[in-house]
Amino acid sequence: FRETAVTKEFDFKIANMARQRFAARNSASKDKLSKIGGASGHHKTAPLSDFTKGTLLGCGMTVLVIASAAISVHFNSGAPRGPIQNSHPSHSSHGEDTRAVDVLLEKNAALAKTNARSASDGLRMILSSNPSLLPPMSLSRQRVLSALGDLLVTLKEYGAASNAHQAAHDILMRRATEHHRDASVLVDLTVSYAQLATDLYLDFQHEKALSAVADAMRFDLPPRARRVLLKLESTIYECKGDPISALQRLEQAFQMTEDGSKHAKDYEELLKHIDLLKQVRASEGVPEEIQSMMLEKQTMLLKSLMQNGPWENEWQLPKHFLRNLQSLPWHDHTANPTVARAVNMLTNATEDLKREFLSLKDSGLLLREEECIHDHTRGDWHRYETTGIWRPLNASTGCSVDTPVACALLGALRNSGLPVIRAGYSAVGTGAWLRPHHGMTNGQLKLHLGLIVPSATQGSDMQSSDMQALQRASPVWDRVRNDQCALFRVGNETRGWTEGGVVFFDDSFEHEVRNLCTSERVVFQVVFRHPDLEKALGSQNSP
Repeated sequence: FRETAVTKEFDFKIANMARQRFAARNSASKDKLSKIGGASGHHKTAPLSDFTKGTLLGCGMTVLVIASAAISVHFNSGAPRGPIQNSHPSHSSHGEDTRAVDVLLEKNAALAKTNARSASDGLRMILSSNPSLLPPMSLSRQRVLSALGDLLVTLKEYGAASNAHQAAHDILMRRATEHHRDASVLVDLTVSYAQLATDLYLDFQHEKALSAVADAMRFDLPPRARRVLLKLESTIYECKGDPISALQRLEQAFQMTEDGSKHAKDYEELLKHIDLLKQVRASEGVPEEIQSMMLEKQTMLLKSLMQNGPWENEWQLPKHFLRNLQSLPWHDHTANPTVARAVNMLTNATEDLKREFLSLKDSGLLLREEECIHDHTRGDWHRYETTGIWRPLNASTGCSVDTPVACALLGALRNSGLPVIRAGYSAVGTGAWLRPHHGMTNGQLKLHLGLIVPSATQGSDMQSSDMQALQRASPVWDRVRNDQCALFRVGNETRGWTEGGVVFFDDSFEHEVRNLCTSERVVFQVVFRHPDLEKALGSQNSP
């Protein structure tokens, strides 16, 4: 009985937490992606103009792992489908009336959809100036601190988010002592540890993140709850650069079922399983026999994926796949007049954009990319998203006040007919490797304008031993030109960037980036809606 009670409440609360965090960080992304369909084959109809409004917040893989897992747990727990209600009732189980805080958080959540910065500032002000509403060790204060931490994650202020979540966690720990860790407190503590672990790994503090998960795992949790935490632990190990441990934790998570039966993996879990098998096979020191076994398992999972899912090409496996879109890893911009105009506009803006990037860099405004597709110990990856909600946005344009050149270009591109979703600067440091991965959806295409592209013409810029190792690993790298040290593969073809040149590609195909140069490679990226999207959506929703 106790396990059943804890399971249901854990499912309910962690799913609620996950959905809130997912909505805060990915509100624009989630709405847009749902309109172009997902792997489940369910597609919503909506005016295409809605798709281009606002910003698409990138892949968001780091937070989506626990969010999607927890939501899946909730839906599989026997709870009725539909909106997840607030997991904290107006009158808590410990006699505290939280109705005023309910209203406060509802209004704050509504504000956060349009202005996360103002919403976080509002919560900070309330925490510092209203002790009567939020007594020091009250559940109300804990909830507001937790909400503040979630907003700060949205704003990519991970250190501050960790501080807020830690303060909320400390209140829960005190309450756990007072109330002897009943089922409700156990659930709250587990969710709190998951929040802390997420903050820490997004801030590259992987050991502390793993410690937080380990603390949560010491509780007497039901199998479904442990599965969520094991998948989070797997993500942290992957971000740490340890795919072997990541694969072990993921496969352990699949074994966590109530009755000991085999866990039925969903499409996202299959994709992640295949990806980790690939990473382990590519790791140094893995015996050939083990590699062979993993290849066999990878092939079996991929076959199942292709037979039962919507995908049509083993190279193209985005999480959200829509049929009837032209699918090519590399596109020719001259075949589309609108894209051809955009390429010309980008080329003409090269020097101005380069100067703006250098100014952003000198001002310390670039953010280290936390997405777990690169080994942060080998080389850094920094970005500036001109339309990211964590940036100081102009209210009328929705574009950052820090990047007037990029914003003017963005407006001009949209006025020319290019349905731009988002744009920004991307700098990949020397030695960095963005591992093979897929974009979130095939409903978008990308343009990369080279701003700073080192060459290996002199021979000194090329780390030749790395290049030779690449060529031994796969013949696809044999076709790299001798003057290239910043390398780009999409599908089974490699290309490079040139300063002032534009490459046009579909990032839903497997792709990777390697910088073997002794200086960073910088591009300006434009993401826009696939030209065939309107036609494809029409065919998906036709009777």
